[in-house]
Amino acid sequence: MAEKSVNTEIIIQAPAAKVWAILSDLEQYATWNPFIIYAKGSFAEGQKLSVVEKAPGEKPRLFKRVLHKIVEGKEFRWMGRIFLPGLFDSERIFLLEPIDESQTRLVHKEIFRGLLVPILWGRLEWSLKAGFNKMNSALKELCEKS
Repeated sequence: MAEKSVNTEIIIQAPAAKVWAILSDLEQYATWNPFIIYAKGSFAEGQKLSVVEKAPGEKPRLFKRVLHKIVEGKEFRWMGRIFLPGLFDSERIFLLEPIDESQTRLVHKEIFRGLLVPILWGRLEWSLKAGFNKMNSALKELCEKS
């Protein structure tokens, strides 16, 4: 089974708790996030989410996701798939790594697995990475200004 990933990270001049509070408040994404322009659902493991993403150069797209891992204050992950299991599955990962009391590294990545990954990868990689970077920068700006 083919596997590819998009990996980004950014250093935020704010404590991890502050970054977590903003990042885990999915319903507020529409107010600050230029990439995930809508997110609805309970922030709890096993919960289903509706997420609308608008990657640069792309039209907004609705995705159904399931929050499958939450480590309070440190990490959360959601899973998605297109069509049947094993064709095009994805896992989005948000990981906070405290550098010190006032700095946090955000690791924001997505892993793709499945038979359709090689076919869809070329179109997906650039726009997704650009979207992640826009989101990361907006999160940094919001955390550092307030």
